[in-house]
Amino acid sequence: MEKVIIAAISKNRVLGKDGSLLWDLPDDEEHLLSIIEDGWLLTGRTSYESAQGSQIFSERDDVLVLTTRKDYSLPHGQVVHQLADAYRIARQAGADKLYILGGAKVYQQTLDDADRMVLTIVDESFEGDAYFPPWSSSNWRETKRANHPRDDQHAFPFSFIWLERTREFR
Repeated sequence: MEKVIIAAISKNRVLGKDGSLLWDLPDDEEHLLSIIEDGWLLTGRTSYESAQGSQIFSERDDVLVLTTRKDYSLPHGQVVHQLADAYRIARQAGADKLYILGGAKVYQQTLDDADRMVLTIVDESFEGDAYFPPWSSSNWRETKRANHPRDDQHAFPFSFIWLERTREFR
């Protein structure tokens, strides 16, 4: 099963602030939804409960929410308390891909396990309280890039970047 991290981050690696994104990029939202339609999703509780999360995860049964809260429950999907359980459940369900959708703690825990990353890099620096973990360029190779300029629907220029792991170090 391929593990794919998907994240939208600023050029200083900010993911968001107070549980929200700091930008509105309609093309990025469309891009995300087109990618994740064919796989299982892994997210943390805070991301699941966010405004964006409610749009992404509602009505999907192939969602795994990683949380330490033992009493947490979902209307759809499954709660997991350990990363290994998330991987096992998705694999047993026959998932070809597990898309990892944050937040910051989940990205930190899964970065070494990921096979690929699909990042949206917003060409702006922001102040935030959630950051994407740093990664070593020696472990990742860019395979594709699509640049998107600022326009009337997008206040910031951004790029879609596809990365593949270059070496095994797990």
